[in-house]
Amino acid sequence: MFEDKTVFVIGAGASAEFGLPVGLKLLENIKENSLFEFEYGNNPSKGNRVVFDAIVSRYGSQATFKEVFKTLGDIARGVETAGSIDEYINRYSDDEMIAELGKLLISYSILEAERKSTMMATARVSQQPGSRTRSDAPFSSNS
Repeated sequence: MFEDKTVFVIGAGASAEFGLPVGLKLLENIKENSLFEFEYGNNPSKGNRVVFDAIVSRYGSQATFKEVFKTLGDIARGVETAGSIDEYINRYSDDEMIAELGKLLISYSILEAERKSTMMATARVSQQPGSRTRSDAPFSSNS
């Protein structure tokens, strides 16, 4: 089809067709996944457990624990005034923790949406016995 190596540059909006969050929906997801409540000790009474476990794995020491969840609260409140999560992270580019936690929240939101998307349902169907595999499906790296 193409004789030379070709790169397609596709904007973020292209993923919306597959149910992936873009724009305001991504900001809503990030805000929701940034909110935690603690009643007793270091186990949240409210909040996303997968995000919490990733944070504990990365920032396990007690010294940074409070700072991390304060920063998450700042992100939850701050994204409302930002046009995008990228803009919010850029606004605080001197704060490594905001950048790292922001990227973690972006990744989680997109991965969770991919898992539930029509794109993944299509991939699961194509792996059924007798159907085309990923390697012989259109747009695969082997075509």
